[in-house]
Amino acid sequence: MDRYFTSIPLVEDLRDSGLSAVGTLRANRAMLPKELTATAGRTSKSSKFAYRNSVQLVSFTPRIGKVVLVASTLHKQSLVDQRSQKPESILFLQHSTKRGVDVIDSIIKNAGASSGVVRRWPTRVLMFGGCRHAERAPRLHQPLPHPQPR
Repeated sequence: MDRYFTSIPLVEDLRDSGLSAVGTLRANRAMLPKELTATAGRTSKSSKFAYRNSVQLVSFTPRIGKVVLVASTLHKQSLVDQRSQKPESILFLQHSTKRGVDVIDSIIKNAGASSGVVRRWPTRVLMFGGCRHAERAPRLHQPLPHPQPR
């Protein structure tokens, strides 16, 4: 989920409805422990985990002064890859499913929008549909191979 729309109450409501959710959070959201959002004293590539009502919160520091917060209802264990020092399964799943949001943000930024970010969900939905059509258009307009006669 997009970090502008993700919140702890939303993730808990989705979990109560039987749906799973993984998404990044903004550091200024309510209900986040200060220990997860603080950057002071954190080393590069360090991780902190917190649990609240079967929602796992991960605070990952890719570099000093920056914190990435992820909430997940799918993951129950706090696994950290020893080589890259990243929370492996949560960040991998979150990065692999956020492609649409990044594509839309880059299109809006390149189109000359003043802020570079759209916070209105109808605009995102329409632009995502346009992006998906633009990706598939070359394949849709290729001639189909003729079937061989039997």
